[in-house]
Amino acid sequence: MRAVERARADVAAGRLWKARDRLEGALANAPADQEVLVLLGEVHHAMGDVPAAGRHWFLTERSDAQAEEAIAAMRERHPTPSALFAALPVKAPLEAYPPAVRERLEEILRDDDVRWAAPRKAATARRPAGGGGGLGWVGAAAVTALVLPWLLGVVALAYLLWRLLAWLV
Repeated sequence: MRAVERARADVAAGRLWKARDRLEGALANAPADQEVLVLLGEVHHAMGDVPAAGRHWFLTERSDAQAEEAIAAMRERHPTPSALFAALPVKAPLEAYPPAVRERLEEILRDDDVRWAAPRKAATARRPAGGGGGLGWVGAAAVTALVLPWLLGVVALAYLLWRLLAWLV
């Protein structure tokens, strides 16, 4: 079951916090996914966090009264272009967003105070199966090579102290 489907089930069951967390995780893997952004905005709005809803709906083509109210609340909270851009969860290349969203973002990016290091790769890349990012077998061997002699030294010292104490008594 996809994250969006699970989040919808969470919303239906009244677990808005769980839907929010699930969608935030999905957004990390697909930061320009319109379905995720729209639903995440809906969840934030239902939770009463109207500016947070606006943060996500700003990156969608949604333009109804609820979205306009939320985007206005977000703009009120972040009144300067640099603050507004910093508040947006923009993690994908500009081309990944719909045309209307690109126009909004380009308008903000025209401001001299806004700095953006555009992502270089498509944001759909995922971690390799098996976790990735860990030490791997080389790192584990290196840690073992460093820790094992130290541990053996501690054990040998404890044994010598025990023998010394037995001899003194």
